[in-house]
Parts: sequence; C-alpha cells; structure tokens
Amino acid sequence: MRTVRDGRILRRYSKLCIISLVPVTLTNACAGVCMWEVMSYGVKPWPELQNNEVIDVVERGERLSRPSTCPLAVYTLMSTCWTYRPSDRPSFAAIKARLRYCDAM
Repeated sequence: MRTVRDGRILRRYSKLCIISLVPVTLTNACAGVCMWEVMSYGVKPWPELQNNEVIDVVERGERLSRPSTCPLAVYTLMSTCWTYRPSDRPSFAAIKARLRYCDAM
C-alpha cells in the first residue's frame, strides 16, 4: 500500500484525503470529495492551492463550496462527510442510503 509517509501518494486520491499522515485508504471524507468532483464534472478541488495549503484551509474549517448543479440535499450529505471528527461523519452505509433517498426526490 502506498502511504503519505513514504512520499508516494496515489494520484487518484483527492487533496483532502492526505490530511493525516496515515496509510491512504478510502474514507468517508474522501467519499464527500468524490461526490463533489462528480457534481463539479471533474473539476479539481481548490486547483489554485498546493497540498500543504489545502491542509491549512481545511484545518481552518473551510470546506468546498456547493457546485452550481448540485442539489442541496446532496451537498448537505457531502458536508457531513467533512466534519472535523471522523466519528461524526456518516458511515458508507448511511451515505448510500441518503444518496438513494436523494435520488428518489
């Protein structure tokens, strides 16, 4: 497995997924960023920032803004994936259930 510690970051992981210096795995925070990228039609999050700057922005509490084509219910779900404490974030099962609910709306 590639990790941040050994300097080899998987390119497909979003900037927000490298905040902690632990082995890179898919987390619910990454799921929120992935949803944001889909709703933004593949736009790179904070393209003007370097990785260390993104970390600073997130640590200050800033989050990605709602894409113009993103329904409010989906953005609200994304936002819950970005809460500071991982234990406060929805599980993947909850994310799936809420996406199904959003789809039914």
